[in-house]
Amino acid sequence: MKKFEGVVLAEKPDVVVVVGDVNSTMGCALVTSKISFDATGSRPMIAHVEAGLRSFDRSMPEEINRIVTDHVSDLLFVTEESGIQNLHKEGVSLDCVHLVGNTMIDSLLTFKDKAEESAICEKLGLRTRSAKNSKPIRPYALLTLHRPSNVDNRDGFLSILAVWRNWRRIFPSYFPSIPNTAAH
Repeated sequence: MKKFEGVVLAEKPDVVVVVGDVNSTMGCALVTSKISFDATGSRPMIAHVEAGLRSFDRSMPEEINRIVTDHVSDLLFVTEESGIQNLHKEGVSLDCVHLVGNTMIDSLLTFKDKAEESAICEKLGLRTRSAKNSKPIRPYALLTLHRPSNVDNRDGFLSILAVWRNWRRIFPSYFPSIPNTAAH
């Protein structure tokens, strides 16, 4: 076993699991596809979670990451039927494609009760203490932005914010931002 920044790595892992469509997902899949542990060229299998998703917009870096990752992976775990169809159209053998569900929805459902116990809706005036664990007393909007295609293009980003300002006139709207979005 090797230790890397506090993480223990097996000398020769049998499977490398990559998730999503970010640069590090593609990078890890690509490097793993080129690793050779011995003279026979054995390497770990690559399992891609959230495989088969497509926007069909190759100007998005994430779309290129999805395609490359899927095509170097040995096991493709898809979140929905369209993922199976997309991979089939791209010539991927359906023997390695598995419909497993959506990790984001699974996480949401796993932590739903804990989220409902949170006092944030009370603090924001969206629910009274007596209404705890019930639906908010009034509708609200929550905006999140993180994709470079939404935040790195100034005109596009300002267009999204203009729509968000209109929502704010109708009902309370919240925009928690991550560092790369806040920098804009």
